[in-house]
Amino acid sequence: MGFNDHMHPRNPYKNSPPDFRVLADKFEYFRKFVKENKAGEFSINFKDPESLRALTCALLEGDFGLKLSIPLDRLIPTVPLRLNYILWIEDLLACVPDAQRRAVVRGFDIGSGASCIYALLGAKLNNWHFLATEVDELSVSFAKENVKCNGLEGNIEVKQVTQGSFLKIPLEDEEIKEFDFCMCNPPFFISEFEASYGNTRSDKRPQPSGICTGAETEIVTGGGEVEFVRGIINDSLLLKEHFSWYTTMLGKKSSVAPVLACLSKNGIKTTITTEFCQGHTMRWGVAWSFLPDVKVQEIPSKRRKRNKKTKPLQFVIPDEFMATSASCETETQMPDRVTAIGLYIKKLLTELKVFVHEEGKEDKSKGIFALQCHACEMTWAHQRRKRRENLRKVSPEAKTSESQSGCVDEVAIRDTSDETKVRTVFKSDATDLGETCESLFPESYNPSNSAKNDSNQDENASRPLLLFTLRVGAGAEIASNLSRDVVVLEIIWVDGQNKNDLYQLFQFLQNKILKGL
Repeated sequence: MGFNDHMHPRNPYKNSPPDFRVLADKFEYFRKFVKENKAGEFSINFKDPESLRALTCALLEGDFGLKLSIPLDRLIPTVPLRLNYILWIEDLLACVPDAQRRAVVRGFDIGSGASCIYALLGAKLNNWHFLATEVDELSVSFAKENVKCNGLEGNIEVKQVTQGSFLKIPLEDEEIKEFDFCMCNPPFFISEFEASYGNTRSDKRPQPSGICTGAETEIVTGGGEVEFVRGIINDSLLLKEHFSWYTTMLGKKSSVAPVLACLSKNGIKTTITTEFCQGHTMRWGVAWSFLPDVKVQEIPSKRRKRNKKTKPLQFVIPDEFMATSASCETETQMPDRVTAIGLYIKKLLTELKVFVHEEGKEDKSKGIFALQCHACEMTWAHQRRKRRENLRKVSPEAKTSESQSGCVDEVAIRDTSDETKVRTVFKSDATDLGETCESLFPESYNPSNSAKNDSNQDENASRPLLLFTLRVGAGAEIASNLSRDVVVLEIIWVDGQNKNDLYQLFQFLQNKILKGL
């Protein structure tokens, strides 16, 4: 089954796929590749480069008024996919604050190819201006000719660069160094062998119906596409707000997680991913920004599958916590109590290396302390094991002293299996994690889910570890069935690889609060 139903909603091919019969009647150069079967259906051989080139040229000329010339030994672009990327760029630009938008939209295409299709589409549809770079000399000559024959020299500059040049080096001799976005379709493969014989598809996915054309520089790069994108990320760390958005397309789902991890490692907090769906092909998009006021949650993040709406996790903060917590004991008014607890939890999340973004004025006006949170690694897991390991490193005298003073908050009462699974009793009598998750979400929680997750690894690879919203507020502001006199912590699932990760984080925060009593 194809992915056309999941195309970008503004893609004209979503509801009106190309009619090969109409195209054949209109363009003679395409007509000779169209075959009619016994059922009266028209099709082409997608494994024939000449057929693919004729289709691309016919679509661009018929639907966009663009004429194209491409050699058969260079990458032949598919129009619906390239259009999906352009439309996503439009969505990203729409979320840039008005004060930071430029009068003329300027894009930077890393690796234009012989077709120069992104710049041609962007200039034709939106009057965008482009700097398009390319390594291959033959591709540069074709790209320049394609720009010229479409009369877009005033919008598009094609520039030949050396291998390994991403953003910084090509801009050194440019007068204008500010851009609204950069885009890239990096080489997929690590080696020619992988390009020819490798198989990155799961067993469930059918083999591609088309053929991959392209020069070595277009499909192969040392380290693969992840290493290529790392080069863009490194340049972005130097250029920062010179670009409103940095974006890239990825050809392998397995590449998304390493790219997100690289962004996280470099402290880049504003990131978003998407899926480009068309025909029987999927690609993935990653974007990041250094602008302070971009609302990532407002940007469409297209996904084929959505989790069912999950009931929020809620926890009433005990009054005793307000009295015993050093940060909260002096606060008696509800707004001050909410802020104090919110800042305490924000500090805990920061210590866990969770990226947090404070929400806007709307929540604050309601007396709610709200955070948008993005976790790239599960740092809250195995906290008990880590504490036990730390205790083992302490001298026997120190251990005795800690035990007598009551500083040790947990007692291991049972060891099971080779993995030393320890059930722990806290002074607060907090319930066991598994019991808590099972009681809150019996339909979702399953201790055996880790085994199932292995089979879903490919599906989850393009998703962040965990995205969630955290809110602290007076009970009645959080939920109508709660008292106005209590402070409530609420966590809402947004996206991620496994909901159990959120349940574990929720229990971790509960235990931290209860242990403070």
